[in-house]
Amino acid sequence: LIYLLARYEIIGGLGDHVLRGSFWQNLLLAPAVFLKYLALSVWPVNLLLDYSNFPLPVSVVDIRVILGILSFAILGLVIWLGFSAKSGKSQSDISLGAIWFLAFLLPVLQIIPFQDIVGERFLYAPLAGFFMVVILGFGRFFDYIKLKFNFNLNAAGKVILILVLIIFFILTFKRNSDWLNSENLWNSVIKVDSQNKKALQNLSAFYLQKGEADKIIEFSKKLLEIDPENKAGHLHLAIGKILSGNYTEAETELLDLVKKYPDFKEAQNNLTVLYQQLGRQGSFVETSVSAPAVEGNIVNSGVAGRVILSDGTLFEASLEIYKNDNLSIPFISVRTHSDGTFQVPLRPGSYILKPSNPDGPIAPVREDYSFIIGDNQWLQVKIEYK
Repeated sequence: LIYLLARYEIIGGLGDHVLRGSFWQNLLLAPAVFLKYLALSVWPVNLLLDYSNFPLPVSVVDIRVILGILSFAILGLVIWLGFSAKSGKSQSDISLGAIWFLAFLLPVLQIIPFQDIVGERFLYAPLAGFFMVVILGFGRFFDYIKLKFNFNLNAAGKVILILVLIIFFILTFKRNSDWLNSENLWNSVIKVDSQNKKALQNLSAFYLQKGEADKIIEFSKKLLEIDPENKAGHLHLAIGKILSGNYTEAETELLDLVKKYPDFKEAQNNLTVLYQQLGRQGSFVETSVSAPAVEGNIVNSGVAGRVILSDGTLFEASLEIYKNDNLSIPFISVRTHSDGTFQVPLRPGSYILKPSNPDGPIAPVREDYSFIIGDNQWLQVKIEYK
């Protein structure tokens, strides 16, 4: 209660107060959330990293609200019975578990609204109390049956325990597979909530890093179907189209973004990169050649070209290529041949090439060159020094 009071006092300053829908809907959210946490404790399936689409209850006759209030009342009854004069130590221990479960859940039951409607990680501490109630409760039930009907359920209890352990082992193993990488994790969210915007955006971003144009376009379009004004969705879709060679559509997409959001620097940067590749700004990209697709883990795309001086003389130089998402460390450093030519295999994606600045009067015309490699695409480029 002290924690809730302190949070209530400072939450306005933190800017974390999230009211959803009407006051009535927020009031009804607590029992619905409580029921969800209880259900996850009993049967942890269809787990979600993001519950932003959790449906808000609209009335008191919502089944989740009714069952949530009923479950809360039962928990309160267990606590009251445990501390009544006639209860024994075992019953009071069950009550202690119920109090533990409830106390650790209270701050996250949306009584005071905050960002995460449901967070599975919030169950870590409450589960200790929950299993305390379950284990001691089954123990008392077995003792009652034995005393009342002279029937021993211990063997059945062991069978139930073994089944529960096997089921939980399978669920845990499956969930570990979901957390193996970002692709598996966000795909697991889509399987449960196909309209999850965060999952769709993160999947398109994941495939953007991999340079998989078809996947980028697929998930960007799904995101834009749900949220037509999503900036990241439009940006990823444009980059996917660049990677797939649909330059005209990509240009239209980026121009619309720049027009709507003049301060959106990522859209401006990618439009510049596109124009550079199309030869509209400078003469960096001379030609673009599509290579035949190959099977296996063979890289059949990249950048090739020559380094020349202003008088047309070929020049030997050092070049550093960075990935667009990591500009602190070169992805690869190369030295051209003595005739200034070079060829660097690169997987599809966005890159920045920086020519070295050698000692003496000779210096590169430009500090860096941005370019995008598509599937099975080789860019023929020209780097100029003066």
